[in-house]
Amino acid sequence: MAIPTARHSETATVRIDYEKCKACGLCAKVCKGAPLYLENDKVWVDQTRYFGCIGCGHCAAVCPTGAIVVEGREISQTSFMDIPAKETRAENEELMALMLARRSIREFEEREVEQKK
Repeated sequence: MAIPTARHSETATVRIDYEKCKACGLCAKVCKGAPLYLENDKVWVDQTRYFGCIGCGHCAAVCPTGAIVVEGREISQTSFMDIPAKETRAENEELMALMLARRSIREFEEREVEQKK
């Protein structure tokens, strides 16, 4: 049972380019609606499983070969950034220090905000 989301009246659709797909299974692991599954060394799409594609794009984001497209949403391969190499990523301590040092200061005006905003 694929479901539409609050922002879309139609369900999303997952398309797999099997010429690019290496059947690594990463997409099936991160798929929250569960239409993707790995069976017999091939990734399959079945929109009747669980919720069907919810259009989150996680599958396309983790696909190392770019074999997945999510249709019915404004998601494309250009929507994602490559994950940095492990040796260039921040360690836990560095990340915690960065988060604790982050500050945001806002100044507000005394005026009404238009309804459409």
